[in-house]
Amino acid sequence: MTCSSWSRTQATWCRWRLARPSTWQPPPPGSTGSRALAWWSGLGGRRAPSHPRFNLLLALAKVAIYTTRKRMVDERELCDCGAYFRSSLVSHIRAEFLWAASAGSLDTFEEQWALSGVLCSVSPSGSLCLAL
Repeated sequence: MTCSSWSRTQATWCRWRLARPSTWQPPPPGSTGSRALAWWSGLGGRRAPSHPRFNLLLALAKVAIYTTRKRMVDERELCDCGAYFRSSLVSHIRAEFLWAASAGSLDTFEEQWALSGVLCSVSPSGSLCLAL
């Protein structure tokens, strides 16, 4: 016998209600999946301000860990999580650089992504120099 998604979700809400009775509210009607997750993420009160580059690095790290772990379990093949993370980050920086170069805003790219040469830098000739 399978449990419907509503009853699993309802059980989660009941656990939250028992754990934090003062903050629990009924879910918005029709909220399932990512909408429900977005609704629950707001229950913690004020959120700390986030930075887009930090969020990108965190997301890439999570994906790298998940992907290499899944590959290890499914295919019994060891992968270098750090290399996967670096290649994902380099790919993203290159894509951002190519977009900035085509838009003619290399100065803005350098302000946003170079971080004093930690991740990358833009040479005087306008080419990308990666530090990773």
